[in-house]
Formats: sequence, structure tokens, C-alpha cells
Amino acid sequence: MENLNLDNGFEISDILRKYVQHQPLAEQETKILEQWLTKNERNRHILESLDNEDKLASLLQQFYQTDTQAQLAIVNRRITQNLRIKQLKQWMSIAALLAVVFGISLWIYNGSRDTSDKADIQLTSVHGEDMLPGTNKAMLTLSSGQTIKLDEDKSGIVSTTNGFSYEDGANIGILESAQYATLSTPIGGQYKITLPDGSIVWMNAGSSLEYPLHFTGNQRQVKLKGEAFFDVKRDVSKPFIVQTAGQQINVLGTTFNVKAYVDETKTTTTLLTGLVRITMDDVEKEGANNNHFVMLHPGQQAVQTNGQFTVDEVATTYAVAWKDGNFTFRNESLANVMKQLQRWYGFSVDYDKLPKLHFTGGIKRDVTLSQVLNMLEETSTVRFQIKNKHVSIIKN
Repeated sequence: MENLNLDNGFEISDILRKYVQHQPLAEQETKILEQWLTKNERNRHILESLDNEDKLASLLQQFYQTDTQAQLAIVNRRITQNLRIKQLKQWMSIAALLAVVFGISLWIYNGSRDTSDKADIQLTSVHGEDMLPGTNKAMLTLSSGQTIKLDEDKSGIVSTTNGFSYEDGANIGILESAQYATLSTPIGGQYKITLPDGSIVWMNAGSSLEYPLHFTGNQRQVKLKGEAFFDVKRDVSKPFIVQTAGQQINVLGTTFNVKAYVDETKTTTTLLTGLVRITMDDVEKEGANNNHFVMLHPGQQAVQTNGQFTVDEVATTYAVAWKDGNFTFRNESLANVMKQLQRWYGFSVDYDKLPKLHFTGGIKRDVTLSQVLNMLEETSTVRFQIKNKHVSIIKN
């Protein structure tokens, strides 16, 4: 799969949109288009075929061996609001096909919502079947027992002392009085929450965050299972504490990523800005043993496993790639790669049958599963098959 610069991909797709709609191009846009055309003969064939959707689809399938139907399904999932654009229906299918070319996410809108259950779409690929990526999905559970399934057309909620709302100001509904709330994302789901103190938390798939609806006392404490990225509002008088299984993270105001899935043997904390102190739960005496607590500085990552800490300097972009909509692997074992993919696409896999391979590479998270598997296959001899939402190795 060809991986173009993301910004350049969006720029080219917008220029091609103007070309299809016969809009005049600026001088700089004309230069960019000419450079893209001279890059290879394939691009020229694509440009010449933009007015013929059937021909374009055929060309793209030849060039990229991808399932256009799957790309259209991804785009159709994101039809969430009105946008007045002439010839929109004609452009929708072309835009979806261009998403195949550039490996980017194109947001397309029309005047009616598609309310069908996309989970029932049967997709095919070179791997047999195919699976769509995850999307915005979450459940809000109050300590009173009330549960609210959050809108999948929204990306986040705001929790204040006055109640809840979506980020765009839309009302969530009538909520019962409670002391605590838990935001949970299922397999194939992600969501964002702004806490009562103004701190923002991005939740990865298969995660949960429990927090008080009112931060009282001399600290702000939340409990995390799974993975989340925190942007903590600074308050010197009231430290922010993230409690995970086996440890707690104390911060004042900082940005960091925590990965603490219950089905994994290690907890990983990666610090981007600020300063954090991480302490194991079983330590009563502060400073009793250097292996029981660590101080993290920006660019460092702490891994707790088997009752011990290790701290390393890391490229933080790998740890937070999921938040920015990417899969990014750096010498990652196939088993760890599959864990990330499994949480996002919702398939099963036999880990004991996976070969001991390692991968380095990256791809957007809004592509189909088969496109990710294609990337893995291009850098190894392994070959995958998808059947009944199960991924297996058919060649190694």
C-alpha cells in the first residue's frame, strides 16, 4: 500500500474534487496537480477516469487490490449532518474511492441519515472477508445504576457540576442524581470526556474511566482500566491521581498516556509534558525502594511488570498514535500488533499459533482490517485469512 504524506493527501484530494466539479484551480494548486501527475502513470490514469466512476473503481482495484465497497461503507458510516454541495451524490462515491488512493479519512455528508446497522454489512477482500474499523461508541453508567448509550455521531461529552452534555452543547438527557460516573468504551469504540475540573481524557477501545461527579477534598482521583490519554488541568492545591490495577499516577498538570489493560501483564505510562510520579499500590513507605516508585520526565516511558519499574527514553508518537487516528508499530511483535487490531476491529485470533515476527510501520485507523493486514504482509512472508470474524495465518 502506498503511504503518502497525510497533509499532501488531503491537498491533492481537494484539488481533484475541484477538478471533478469543474472549479478553477489556483496557480499553486495547478503546480501541485502537475507534480502529482508526473509522479507516475497511474495517477494520470486516475485523473482521466474521474468522470467515469465504474472505470475509476476498476482502476483502483487493479492498482491497490482493495474492496471499494468497504471504502464506501466506511464513508457512509460517517454521514452525520447536512452540507450543501452541488452534485453531492455524484461526488460521494468518487470521494470514497479517493480515500483508497491516499489512505486518508474523507468526511462526506448528505441530507439524510443512514440508520441501518453497518455491523451486518458483508464485506469481501483478498483475505476472504473483511471488517470495518471502530468508531465513536461509549456507555455512561452512573452510580445510581442508570446507563446511557452515548450518541455514535458525537465524539465526546462534557461533565460539569451541573450535569452532562455533548461537546457541541447538545443535551444528553435527564440523568439521575449520583456521586460517581463511569465512561466505558467497548471493543471497536472510542470516546472523549471533559471532566468537571476541565481535564480532558481520550478513551481507547475496551477501556473504562470511573470518576466522581464532584472533585472534593484535597485531590482529584479517577480509576482507569484499559488505555487513555490525559490532558490534566493544572491545580497545585489539588493533585490529579490516576489509579490503575497495581499503581497510581500523581500529576499536577501534564499530558500523558496510560496503557493498563487487565488482560496484559504490564502497565505502560508515557509522559509528553509536565512531571508525574508513579507508585506501586503495595508500597506504604515513600522512597522505601527505588523499584517501587519512579519520577517521569517528558519523553520518558515507565513500564511496570512483575513488581518492577523500567524507565526508558522513547519517541512518544508511538504511544499516542491511536489518539491521533493511527496504528504505528516500532519493532512490535505480531502478538502485540494483533492485540491492538483486535480491540479496534473486534475479531478473534489464536495467539498460540502466531509466528514470532516483529513489525515496523504505520497506517490510519479508519481503514478496513484487510488493508492493515495488507501492510503487514508486504513486510513479511506471513499471509492472513479472515473468516467468521476470526483472523488466522494461512502462510508463514
